[in-house]
Parts: sequence; C-alpha cells; structure tokens
Amino acid sequence: MESPEWTHQRYFRQFRLNVEQYGEILVAAAFEGDKLGDAQPCFDIRASKKAVHGALVSGAVAADQSTACLGEALELRIEVKSKLSWTGTGRANVIHCRNKFESVRGQPPATHLAFLLFDGAKTGMATHAYLLSCDAAMSLRRMDTKSQYIPVPAVCRAGAAAMPGIVDITALINGVAQRPLRHLSASLAVT
Repeated sequence: MESPEWTHQRYFRQFRLNVEQYGEILVAAAFEGDKLGDAQPCFDIRASKKAVHGALVSGAVAADQSTACLGEALELRIEVKSKLSWTGTGRANVIHCRNKFESVRGQPPATHLAFLLFDGAKTGMATHAYLLSCDAAMSLRRMDTKSQYIPVPAVCRAGAAAMPGIVDITALINGVAQRPLRHLSASLAVT
C-alpha cells in the first residue's frame, strides 16, 4: 500500500508531470533555488553558490569537487535538461543545449547545466543526474553539428570518471524526489 504522504515522486506519477518540469522542480528544491518561468531563454534555476555547495557536500560530494564545479560566481544560473532513458523512438542519446551558454536577448547565460536521466518506466527516479560547469558542458558539446548537442554517453562517462567540473547528483535528486511534501499531504489526500 502506498504511503499517504505526498512526495515529488508520487506527485509526478499521480499527475503525469512533464519530465522537463519535474526535473526543474527537483533541482530547484535540491539547491534551494528559484525556478524561473519558461520566458527565461538561457537558464531555469537561480541559486546561491552557498546553498548549492551545502547541498552537494551534504549529498556526499567531496568539497574540492564541489568547489571545482561551482567556480567563482556567487549566484548560479542552472539550465536543467531532463529526459527519460527510453522514449517511444528508442534510447535517449543527446542533450540539446544550443545557445544556453551564450547571452540571448540580453539575458545572462547559464553558468551550469543539470542533466537528469529518468528511468523509462516513469517512476520518477533518476538513473543518472549530473551538475556540470559551463566549461565542462561546452567541452563535451559536439560543435560539428548544427544543434551542438552533448552526447548522453559522454556525460555519463565523464561523470563516472570524476571529470573536473562535473559532479554526480543522482542520490541528491532521488532523495529530493522522495522527500515528503507536507503542505500537499492534507490538501491532495486520496479518498
């Protein structure tokens, strides 16, 4: 029997949230950031470096890895890209992030990319999740293509190899997904 408490994961499954929006909600909650509207062309989340560093270190990321990934900025602008590992057309292979690391329409560029790959069963659990600095993301980007995509396998390999500027946030994201949403438990009680 399912717990009566509402979690992000349960909310995702019950109301069939879009995986992109779900990823943004989880990243904002994990890093105590502000989720911005879709009108923002370059990034989805604004968060303080202090809050992100604290979340990473409490999520078992080594302090030196966190510091290397976060860089000098006091405020982070995080572009979130979320995908299901399997879609109707096959395995997820690319992350499209063209123009996210350059200023668009006078808006500042993203400083970081959060990539979340969710299981194909749509349970709301991430199979892989990484936070990448802008430099790390750009070094993985395929510049010889029109869309300048980042190959999903390249991100997973770089994360597994602890490449500078990239940290694994899978456990942190899954912990947030299972965190109780106390304000929703009473108002959305299933009858």
